[in-house]
Amino acid sequence: MTLTNEQLADFIKQGGNDELIPVLWERVKKLLYLLAGRYYRLNAEYCIRCGAELSDLKQAAYTAYIKSLRTYNADSGSKFSTYLKYPYKAEIKALFSRTEPLNSSSSLNAPAFDNEGAAVGGGGVFS
Repeated sequence: MTLTNEQLADFIKQGGNDELIPVLWERVKKLLYLLAGRYYRLNAEYCIRCGAELSDLKQAAYTAYIKSLRTYNADSGSKFSTYLKYPYKAEIKALFSRTEPLNSSSSLNAPAFDNEGAAVGGGGVFS
């Protein structure tokens, strides 16, 4: 007997079997990657300006999937694949709420303090 996505999600949420997390992911990954690709195509300029790549949107998809497993309620009557869209939209919003471009590593490479222990400006961690 094959379980539905809703049954799998409910079983995982109840602590039934963590080995089923990748099984359900394989079932819903295509939908989430489709949403990621669509968002990137429609908002390419914005994504580029923020330093976000399609791979960042796909990572957000997996994060949304894991969060969905924690909050999905099979008794609500909604399909798990439909429910996934809302946490994914929230992850995308969080991804772009950062103040620096995602691909900026200057803050990681720049010294945070000078030789006397004073904070260094210009993109440092504490500026």
